[in-house]
Amino acid sequence: MLVVACVLLGLAPAAQAANEIAYQCDLDVCLMDPANPSAVTNLSDNGATSYDKTPIWSPDGTKVAFVSDFTKSGHGEWNVFVMQAAGIGDEINLATQITTFKPEAKAIEDLAWSPDGNRIAFTRGNNAGDDKVWVVNADGTTTFPLEIGGGGAKRHPPQLVAGFVAGLLQLAG
Repeated sequence: MLVVACVLLGLAPAAQAANEIAYQCDLDVCLMDPANPSAVTNLSDNGATSYDKTPIWSPDGTKVAFVSDFTKSGHGEWNVFVMQAAGIGDEINLATQITTFKPEAKAIEDLAWSPDGNRIAFTRGNNAGDDKVWVVNADGTTTFPLEIGGGGAKRHPPQLVAGFVAGLLQLAG
């Protein structure tokens, strides 16, 4: 698994992190507390070395999963990363790459955590009828596709796919 170093300066404890909004800011993932919108923390802080997008909080509010094209040699295939959201002072926080897809120019979208926080579901494809729903353990140990109907997952509304997958994950968990 590839690990990305990210610097966190003065983030709040995990309990407060759940109140923060995780969002895409320029090329990175940032956190903002709605009670103090001028205090933005750049969580991934990779600048032009990667394009990080679609962050989503874990159910317990301690981790953020996001999609990135980061590789050691520059931009590459889209993969899912997970990192702790809380750091103390100048602590360095690491993002862990939990999928290892080879370059195929396929997008990853619609991230959804399982209710217990042990798995992450997402869609992957190029909107040409090959989109599939995938599930990965949040620690990156197992990734597998789920077949949901024919013609690709994008033929179904994202809310339907996310709800269906969340239900499956709860049953399997």
